[in-house]
Amino acid sequence: MTRFVSSSEQMEDVPEVDLDNLDDLLNALSTEELEELNGDFDPDNSLLPPSQRCKDQTSKMPSGPFSRQKLLSFLEEKAKHEKDWENTVPYSKETKGE
Repeated sequence: MTRFVSSSEQMEDVPEVDLDNLDDLLNALSTEELEELNGDFDPDNSLLPPSQRCKDQTSKMPSGPFSRQKLLSFLEEKAKHEKDWENTVPYSKETKGE
């Protein structure tokens, strides 16, 4: 059977935190705990710039230098060799009202 806990019971389990010792608390955290704490942002907060609303989740190193010209030429070549979409309804010239 599921037991629901009231908010007053939940508050009893939470220890009181003295905000004067906040620096000591932060110094006691491990690196992983600090990264997890820094990752808790509100993505709907319009006061933060979009680049800061969510943490950076990429840990991969860059694979090489970025070349815009190489990327554009690759995309053009891929587009030339890719088959076009087929039209599901064949075109027929009609005028409205006839």
